[in-house]
Amino acid sequence: AARRFLLAFTLLAMAAVTAFVCVFLLFKVRTIEVTGDQVYDPSAILELCGYQEGDNLALLTTGEQEAALEEQLPYVEDAQILRHFPSGLEIHITAAQQAACVQSGSQWFIISGKGKILEEATQPLEGVMQITGLTLKDPCHRIHSIGLVLLNLKTKLHLCGLPPAPASGTGQNRSHTGDPE
Repeated sequence: AARRFLLAFTLLAMAAVTAFVCVFLLFKVRTIEVTGDQVYDPSAILELCGYQEGDNLALLTTGEQEAALEEQLPYVEDAQILRHFPSGLEIHITAAQQAACVQSGSQWFIISGKGKILEEATQPLEGVMQITGLTLKDPCHRIHSIGLVLLNLKTKLHLCGLPPAPASGTGQNRSHTGDPE
């Protein structure tokens, strides 16, 4: 019985040492790559995330950094941080696309298809839908209901056989008036 206990203890100790070596010594970040849409300088993205070469890849948190990228960089619609073992880290960026201009008072807000406010403007953009007749109470957050209106409008246009909205800077403006809620 003592031999079995000694054998089990030895195997368990070897497994713990191996796990320790793998996690703390082998899985160090050696390469950090920013991929996807290039809407911001990669150094700005890396600075916001706070990752550095030499960080432990297995112990890195990603959720808070993904949220920070999406909240603090307006033209980042989606950010995914992927670990590539044994030593790579990828930050994949999906850019927000200008989908509409919302007028609130005398100010215009350029928003994405998901309702994310991208920037303020003094005039509406050419080639994107214009939405008037709204008063934004808190223009610092997403406009969820407008995002749903845009999604429904795109779906209806597609179902009717109409082409998708032209790229920014081309085509005609579409206008919607009224409160989307």
